[in-house]
Amino acid sequence: MNDQVSRKDALISLLSLPLAASAIAATTNAVSAQALDPKAVGYITKSKIKGKYCSNCALFVKPNKCSQVKGVIAPAGYCNIYAPAAKK
Repeated sequence: MNDQVSRKDALISLLSLPLAASAIAATTNAVSAQALDPKAVGYITKSKIKGKYCSNCALFVKPNKCSQVKGVIAPAGYCNIYAPAAKK
């Protein structure tokens, strides 16, 4: 068995890395571009429902973001797509 890598194979592998990185970056930008408008999901900065806060939602990203809603999110806020985070 030949364990050596040819120059051609090495060059093809090296040249494909930027293409793969571009594809990943494009996918990441597409997901963030689909974030919802806070008004569309009924977002409020202070929850009126005891125990349901952005900070204990599965979609919350510390310190003040949401994986589904655009902009800065208050940890004490609430919206209609609230999903309780799994208990630790």
